[in-house]
Amino acid sequence: MEVNGHHRPRRECNGRECNGVQPVNNFGDIDPWTAWAYKPISCLRMCGDPKLFEANLMLIPKNGQVGDEKKVFEDAKKDVVNSLLKASGCLDYSVNRILAQIPAQVMKSFPCYLQEGMLEAISIQTLAQCVEIQLGLASKCEKATLSVKRRLAYELVTYFSQAHYCLSGCNTSNSYGKKLLLFLKWKCMEAKAASTNMLIQ
Repeated sequence: MEVNGHHRPRRECNGRECNGVQPVNNFGDIDPWTAWAYKPISCLRMCGDPKLFEANLMLIPKNGQVGDEKKVFEDAKKDVVNSLLKASGCLDYSVNRILAQIPAQVMKSFPCYLQEGMLEAISIQTLAQCVEIQLGLASKCEKATLSVKRRLAYELVTYFSQAHYCLSGCNTSNSYGKKLLLFLKWKCMEAKAASTNMLIQ
């Protein structure tokens, strides 16, 4: 009861908001009762994303380089492959070890970027980018045989095709999903063209 004798208005809470105000620790579309499953998978996603960002930074030429000198050295590309493999490992672990133990009903409440197909697609796409870098290094190496180049080209097609297939069962209606779907479709076509060139050599 207030000092003036009137009753204090009762707070109306529905689990997501109180009196129309969103709580600070709200999980958005995630049900608080399923937050136990959301936290580990989101933490693993946050462990993998910095590795992808680190790999992208290493592929950007330095500011001091101009014109034809703007290139990424072979040693840097090897570090990029290591970062991509670590990112793929985090995502693969989240799919095969964490999501495998979460009930299907709980996973339905996850946002699209934490869906099983989306995480698996990004993990396989990361492996494909590793093979793409290795194929680029092999094409410039005189010691690399044609059979090695063809094997890498075949693996490149396989990985990008698998990543594209993983997205077939995901919700790609948002901008991120549409971009990823178009990117993988383009990379599949590019990889098939590169594989065809290897076969006719």
